Amino acid sequence: MVTYGLDIYHARYNPPEGLVRSWSSGAGQWNGQFLPPVFAAALLRDSFYANNLRQVADNVHADEVWLRGPSELRQINPGQHGVHLWGDEAKIPEQKESDYWGNLLRSQCFDGATGDCNPGFGARTQRDPYGYIDGPANRPGDDYAGITGGVQRALVATMFLMPEVCGIINHRPLVEYVDRLHNHGIHTSLDACAGPDPREDFDTCNPFSSRDTRCEYYRVTWGPDPANPGQCIRGAGRFTQYDQRPIRLLYTSHQVEANWEQLRGTDAFCRLPDGNEMIQAVY
Repeated sequence: MVTYGLDIYHARYNPPEGLVRSWSSGAGQWNGQFLPPVFAAALLRDSFYANNLRQVADNVHADEVWLRGPSELRQINPGQHGVHLWGDEAKIPEQKESDYWGNLLRSQCFDGATGDCNPGFGARTQRDPYGYIDGPANRPGDDYAGITGGVQRALVATMFLMPEVCGIINHRPLVEYVDRLHNHGIHTSLDACAGPDPREDFDTCNPFSSRDTRCEYYRVTWGPDPANPGQCIRGAGRFTQYDQRPIRLLYTSHQVEANWEQLRGTDAFCRLPDGNEMIQAVY
């Protein structure tokens, strides 16, 4: 395990000249690459490796893509009401709103939808661009949220089991998000956005289109607010029916799931090797 962790570390931080490598996020295919080098640094008690890996949490959403963290950390985002929410940043930032609304409309899983719910469209990793509810746009808590969720629980369990691992990962939002999934489930309440207008023809309306969206009510009664760039048109919420529903976790650890309460304990956060509380600022 130590050798495997060091292999990943050096592949990430010591690439060939002229090549830039980074931690990756997405549909779950990159999950599990962060813990092995962290585990190796902890077992070796190597401050060089530990200090470099400790910087990952501070840069998890950095502007520079190569500095961003792995999916286990990166898919957790600060929300509007102090709740950490799930989802990835948009691949094309300029189209994050239209992409989100396009997949939401096509999936027909939102409150008041007139079609059959089918959350299988698009990337299925999108976060809410307005920061109110869990992603993905298709149906909050669906698909890849559960794939990453099992790995995130195992990561938190290891942080509480080994203070050395806690001190290297040192990421409050991860613990708070996993606790919220366990105690509350999906978060879709306190949503200020309106869902799609039920009069909209979802067979022809395409918010993602750069020319003619063929939508009648998009940006009028639902979607982005033209009068307030970066905000949504206000309403009663998009997926209120899913609030507090549990997420179906995949790729879980049998040992973690069988002993979760004992591993997690009752402390608010895991402890550093010297016994002090987490030093990272609260988001």
